[in-house]
Amino acid sequence: MKKIYKIGLIGIGKISSKHIEAIQKNKNFQLVAICDVNTKNLLKYKNIKHYTHYTTMLQNKDIDIISICSPSGLHSRQAILASKYSKIVVTEKPMATDIKDALSMIKQFNNKKLRLFVVKQLRFNPSLVKIKDILSKNMLGKIYMVQSNIFWNRSQKYYDSSKWRGTLKMDGGAMLNQSSHFIDLINWFCGPITEVSSFNATLARKIKVEDTSIINFKSKNNTYGSISISMLNYEKNFESSISLICEKGSIKIKGQLLDEIEHINLKDKKLEKKIITTFKSNYSINKNFHIMFYKSIYNTLIKKKNNEVSTVSGFEGLKSLQIIFSAKKSSKLKKSVVIKNI
Repeated sequence: MKKIYKIGLIGIGKISSKHIEAIQKNKNFQLVAICDVNTKNLLKYKNIKHYTHYTTMLQNKDIDIISICSPSGLHSRQAILASKYSKIVVTEKPMATDIKDALSMIKQFNNKKLRLFVVKQLRFNPSLVKIKDILSKNMLGKIYMVQSNIFWNRSQKYYDSSKWRGTLKMDGGAMLNQSSHFIDLINWFCGPITEVSSFNATLARKIKVEDTSIINFKSKNNTYGSISISMLNYEKNFESSISLICEKGSIKIKGQLLDEIEHINLKDKKLEKKIITTFKSNYSINKNFHIMFYKSIYNTLIKKKNNEVSTVSGFEGLKSLQIIFSAKKSSKLKKSVVIKNI
């Protein structure tokens, strides 16, 4: 049984530091190589083999896993190329900026009998795992409605900082790039989402994708909801939240990591107290949930049962993309769109 998996990471941008910390804190993984076209980014990490050409790194037979932290539009191409070298792949969200590319990834990895993992690290936030558990056990009764607000600031300077930001192919827009974790969580909590009606617009930024979106949805279990997204808040981020209106209570969680309770009022006061205690006890923990994500990857690879939460496969990563691209289609057609199972 393989005990240590050797990892090569491509894309030394902001999110890569979360991956590197997670890898280095897990004794079952070893970061052996990093790759970036910008050599200055590579110099920050010593005692790790450096590459400026991705295909050259893929030829390193010691590497078992490729972690992809490059711009969004490169994920599918780089993942499929890694599979041709028989590498397991961990890719940052979104797994692709086109639904056809995402399907091609899943098909390729299935054909090669290789694992494909998509990072959805907020599913590993212990407080959100608790919320998921009580909803799955029907402890709050029927979920009537869900409301999420993602009111952030992404200035024109932010979009101008890199050529790929704000483009259709490489960025994908506010839903795909900034809000996909929230859309994934809502589908995880009360899905599957089966129908959407959406308005998307580019109101203020000089970009090729939306900076503003409203997604109204219905789930298979007749939960109704709305997701409001704006990258236009003045100066700084304003709100990140999910509200749950249920038969036996209501909860509103907030924060970019959704690690705070703004409101809670449950019929079961003992359960209410337990949830408050869970959030408080987790407030001071390491908020790099990529650490738990990589732990879950290892448990999956060695076929060890993980009792906390299932690892996010390529198929799971596809679900939020289906919602987002259905919302884009709805806005374009000016009518609701039914989401079909793929």
